[in-house]
Amino acid sequence: MPYHTKELVEWIGSIVAKHGRDAWRIVFDHPNNATLKSKRKEPNLLVTGDRVFVPPVKNKEETGATEQTHIFQLNREEDKFQIRVVDADLYFNAFGPLDYRLEIGGNSKQGKLSKSDEVIEIPLGIAEETGTLDLGGYVIELQIGALEPHDRVAGLQARLINLGFDPGPVDNIAGPKTERGIKDFQDHYGYPVDGKHDSGTMNKAKTLYGC
Repeated sequence: MPYHTKELVEWIGSIVAKHGRDAWRIVFDHPNNATLKSKRKEPNLLVTGDRVFVPPVKNKEETGATEQTHIFQLNREEDKFQIRVVDADLYFNAFGPLDYRLEIGGNSKQGKLSKSDEVIEIPLGIAEETGTLDLGGYVIELQIGALEPHDRVAGLQARLINLGFDPGPVDNIAGPKTERGIKDFQDHYGYPVDGKHDSGTMNKAKTLYGC
């Protein structure tokens, strides 16, 4: 059977695109992916090593009279990529708006950010896995699909890093560096500072991060 094992920088869209498909929802909803769906409630937050069943593409034939024009409409899913800057009001108050440019594949958007929680959004091509975000000349390389679910240590580590904290490497190990990063996060947002990756801390990181 055509199973695909997820690698680090892959999301459900790019996985099905590698198998010749241009829509991912019908694949994720396939009965052979029922066990995966029960573990991963959000299809774009898979874990490296997850196995996704991708059924082969079936050819479809349509009859039509010759010497006539026939119109066929493809219903494609439209995915989008969002970036949100948080806790940056002190910077904006001191230095003013910040130039940005977000680029993924053939899609790009540029402008100025002037307050926290502004959302930058562009269309996401189904096969895209990388992109760049330029914030005032500071370029961030984006890895689409590398983020893991919030209830895994690796998912919490990645969210803390993107929120400006230092939990060490994203290795899914709750070691001393991760405990220190969690404590800094808890202290910043007024949570009891114990350094534990409990459900309350993980859910708070998910809420702040947006997913």
